[in-house]
Amino acid sequence: MKFEIKMEKLGTLCNRITNSSSLTVGIVFFTLLTDCILYGIVAPILPDILKDLDQNVGKNKTTGTILINESKVEVTLVNSSCSFAYFNTGKQDVIIGFIIALKEISQLFSNFIVGPVIDKIGYDIVMFNGYIVMMTSTLAFAYWNTYPGVFIARALQGIGSAMATTGGMTLIADMFRDDEERGRMLSFILFGMTMGFAIGPALGGVLYQFGGKPAPFLVITAMGFILLILQLCTRRMRRSDFKGTSNNSYKKLLMDPYLLLACSTIIFGQFTMASLPSVLPIWMKRTMCAEDWMLGAAFLPLNGGYMVIIAILGCLNFTKRRWILNFLSFFFAAISSSTYPLCKSLYDLIGPGLILGISGAMISTSAYQILGYLADIRHGPSFYGSAYALADAAYCAVFAVGPMVSGALVPAVGFSVCMYILTGISILGILPSLFLRKPLSQEYKKDNESDRLIEQKDEARSTE
Repeated sequence: MKFEIKMEKLGTLCNRITNSSSLTVGIVFFTLLTDCILYGIVAPILPDILKDLDQNVGKNKTTGTILINESKVEVTLVNSSCSFAYFNTGKQDVIIGFIIALKEISQLFSNFIVGPVIDKIGYDIVMFNGYIVMMTSTLAFAYWNTYPGVFIARALQGIGSAMATTGGMTLIADMFRDDEERGRMLSFILFGMTMGFAIGPALGGVLYQFGGKPAPFLVITAMGFILLILQLCTRRMRRSDFKGTSNNSYKKLLMDPYLLLACSTIIFGQFTMASLPSVLPIWMKRTMCAEDWMLGAAFLPLNGGYMVIIAILGCLNFTKRRWILNFLSFFFAAISSSTYPLCKSLYDLIGPGLILGISGAMISTSAYQILGYLADIRHGPSFYGSAYALADAAYCAVFAVGPMVSGALVPAVGFSVCMYILTGISILGILPSLFLRKPLSQEYKKDNESDRLIEQKDEARSTE
């Protein structure tokens, strides 16, 4: 009898844990944290990884040379006290930009599949499988020492990230239906993204310098494994009642001018932040003789400012004036990108980094809240999955295009001109933000199965 009572209490406790909204938010928080660490952790270590890959290619040649065609490349050292001749050949910017962008390219195209899948079968199964893909691809990146292996592993990371992050954002949107409450939760979740961007480069630089190439990626794999276990223990791995409306959901959303404007603000606002990881480390090696840990430390002011502002905005909850945050963020981005070329040391990077972090926090907070609000007033709750998939696709687009564009511009026009071009791109984002001041609502039909189920869930929650 006592055993049955204990088992009943244990079952009650498990049900409370399973239905705990706080634990669910925590899982999504650490999902985005892990994904953003995975993006930034490679930035400070890619120059040395690329050098090692090229040396392996040289060792396999019949001549037995390790260095890469140094006799055929005219090398000019920017600082004679540095020994980084390899990083002055020019081609590294392009290759590093492509490797960084490859994850986001893969994630961008995966989102167009993941969104409708979530709308049909729910987010739990998609998130769970996303963790598995992220873990296996990260392990592969750690131990594959060839260009094809690195490219494949990086692309698989994007697929796993698309499944995990889009599923997580949709879960939050479905769980918190009140606009103000959802705004607070999204601000908290975006704080996880910020922590990931902040921790990633510094963690990658330190672990690589003291633990070698596998160390950073083993840490990410362990984080993914913990998330997988947590979701397996707390979420129901079955098809949920969050089912889609139709196969034309993306077509309908892409015809909405307000949603497109909101996504365009993400692209313009985050372009500078997306471009820096591919060009800043190489530029620091050329001009500052930077060591590996310094390459990661250079991103701490940027991401520290991002973290602080995200936390503040989450507490203040700018629900009524979020378009103002969206508008002002572009001015901060322009100021930051125009001052980066003036920096001469690691300490000089603190000011521009802080300003850019503030800009990124403002655009992230406002854009996601605006997208959730637009889905509510113009399409209905059953379009959350596709709407947030489009938002994630916008992020992936800018973090895919940004590194490749900047990586190609620096060898052609130099770092300074590249940053001034990024300043102009930031200023262009002011125009679409003005149209988001007072978006017009529109009627939508509530005659599909998904909307009926969601309305039933809302009624049940209101009576609890």
